[in-house]
Amino acid sequence: MKKGIMFSFIIFLFASILTSLILIHRSMIVHKRELLAIQTRVVAMNNFFDSISRDLGKASEIIVRRAVSASISRIISSGVPLDDAIYRLKELSLNGTLNGTDEVLMENATLPEWVDKIKIVGLQKGFQTNISITNFELEPYDSWNLIAKINFSIEIADLKGIANLSRNASVEKLISIEGLEDPLYPLYTQGYATNAIVRTPFKGNFTMLLVEGIGNGRDWVYGKSILIDSVHADDADDVQDKDEKILVTDNASVFDIATLNDFKGLVTEENTPPGLTIPSIINATNAMNLIPNNTNILLDSNLNFGDPGKVWFIENLKEHVENSYYHESSEGPSFLDRLEGRLTCNYCNLVPNIGLESFVNKQYFNVIGLPIEVEKTNVDYIYFNNTRDPSSNGVKGLDSTFRIDNEPLLGTFRRNIYNVTNDLIIS
Repeated sequence: MKKGIMFSFIIFLFASILTSLILIHRSMIVHKRELLAIQTRVVAMNNFFDSISRDLGKASEIIVRRAVSASISRIISSGVPLDDAIYRLKELSLNGTLNGTDEVLMENATLPEWVDKIKIVGLQKGFQTNISITNFELEPYDSWNLIAKINFSIEIADLKGIANLSRNASVEKLISIEGLEDPLYPLYTQGYATNAIVRTPFKGNFTMLLVEGIGNGRDWVYGKSILIDSVHADDADDVQDKDEKILVTDNASVFDIATLNDFKGLVTEENTPPGLTIPSIINATNAMNLIPNNTNILLDSNLNFGDPGKVWFIENLKEHVENSYYHESSEGPSFLDRLEGRLTCNYCNLVPNIGLESFVNKQYFNVIGLPIEVEKTNVDYIYFNNTRDPSSNGVKGLDSTFRIDNEPLLGTFRRNIYNVTNDLIIS
């Protein structure tokens, strides 16, 4: 009897222990699931916070560029520049207004409206999200960029009360001004002229010296090269529009002199026959290899006898001038200065050498009916200034109305920056 009771007790004890273990195990599983759920939500919160930070950077770029576009639109329509560019851009970005007046371009495109959109996204993810923009600064960064600096606080709480997150953070974003319209052009042409800010692709490569030789002192010519070696000299007779072409050859002495004089200019690696009347350069070493065929070149036979004649490639400079591309400047107004209608770089006091300059295209001005000042430098901020007129010169091969001065630019002189010192037209 006692043995039976003892056995039953042991069975009962074993069952109790087993049940306890099962309950403990289940409890541990539930606890782990709860911990996993919390960890999952915390990870989701952190990911959401990171995405908010990234999106705020992108949003600030879009919002500020739209604010700039809105301000430029107002400048063009009113003919009045901004009184304080940074203040007004911040007003547009935060309030959607300019001088207290609503701007259509800023509708649903301000930082507070971005915050509201993020709150909706948070609800879709199961979060209650509160964001406060505690500070928003806009500053010049370099010639081509502004920088937005945003401090914000954020609170993210799970709607089921599982977890919450609270942080203070900051975001900095460069905002390019490339592609935006330059306010100076419409401001100083009564709204007739426009010009988009496009960075020159030719910095440090505006002109290229191809070859040198001995010039015959018959001035300069600009035209398309045509390469014909001395073995095929007879082919020169068949060239069309010789008066627009510059012949490049290894030995001009075997060519018919009458045929040579029909060309606009001549570059030869060796001598020429007697009686040549066109601008030419002789002893131009390796000219046939250094001068590409069917390419516009500037042949300067140099009116100063004894000085070498030169052949230049100037197409990059011509394209830069004709398209009014922009170059960094230590003296020209920065983009913020241009929004304020200034012709000097006041914002260079904050960040040095953030100015810009372009060459106005006088031919374009003439086409749209604007009177042009032929003898004045084409540098935009000087051309638009009625009280400044530094001495300037034309450049061989460029439009006859083009002029360039030699004022300081980025620690050197403008003519050196654009590499035209040897190509000036000296009256």
